[in-house]
Amino acid sequence: MGQIIRPLGEQIHAAADKTPPVDADQLPISDSAASFTVKSLTWADLKGTILTAASALYATLLGKAGGQTLNGGTAASETLTLACVMMAL
Repeated sequence: MGQIIRPLGEQIHAAADKTPPVDADQLPISDSAASFTVKSLTWADLKGTILTAASALYATLLGKAGGQTLNGGTAASETLTLACVMMAL
C-alpha cells in the first residue's frame, strides 16, 4: 500500500521536538530570488544572519548623536549617570 501524504502543517505538528537545534540542522525556505523554489537554510546561517542584523541595529543605536543627558554633581562623592532618550531610527 502506498504512503499517505499529509499536509505539511500536520507533519510539523506531529513531529518530535528538537531541542536545542545544532548548527548543521536545516530549515526549509521559499527562495523569492529563485521563483520561490524550496531551498534549505542551516541553523548556523540563520543565527549568523540574526546576529549581523542585531549588531547593526546595536551599532546604529550607539552611534546616535543627541538625546543623551549627563546627570550628577561635581563632588567626588557624587555619581554621574547618562540618561538616553530612545529616538526613532
